[in-house]
Amino acid sequence: MKASQIKPFLLRELLFGGHHAVFTEVEYADVFGVTRSKYTHEFEIKVSRADLMSELNCIKDLTLFGAPQKRYAKKYKHEHYFKGETNMFVEVPNYFSFVTPFALEKLALEILKDTKYGLYCIDIHENGGNPYATMGCQKKAQLLHKEKISEKKLFYLLRKASTEVQFLREKAIKQI
Repeated sequence: MKASQIKPFLLRELLFGGHHAVFTEVEYADVFGVTRSKYTHEFEIKVSRADLMSELNCIKDLTLFGAPQKRYAKKYKHEHYFKGETNMFVEVPNYFSFVTPFALEKLALEILKDTKYGLYCIDIHENGGNPYATMGCQKKAQLLHKEKISEKKLFYLLRKASTEVQFLREKAIKQI
């Protein structure tokens, strides 16, 4: 299973499950959602144990020691997310969740249990060549901070989405 296979199912699930808009590849986020109440939710898709553990070890250090004990790729991001601090380099979403295959559920839940982070699990199946997904929320994300998305950020996301739609239309016309 690849993250690119999970994204369409996750987008559909979020759009019909209470998010007003969802976007892919926004800053640090694989998927970024905006709820009807203007809260933001970042989703990080992890499909392999090694990829998941690289981020969970950083989170484990933050939970146990208050600071990462080693150098981690996403150390800076999670330090700010844990504190709920937004600065000019890191904009903290209101919620943060991992999305993993069900096979990684137990491992992720064990490390995330004492955090505000959420966990969604998904498996993709095929029925006669038609893919479908089984998805569930294993741990609901808790609010990291109460500040709603700014109009500036919302307009940036809308512009990004509009540009992507225009690019896809131009690509489709060239293929005709």
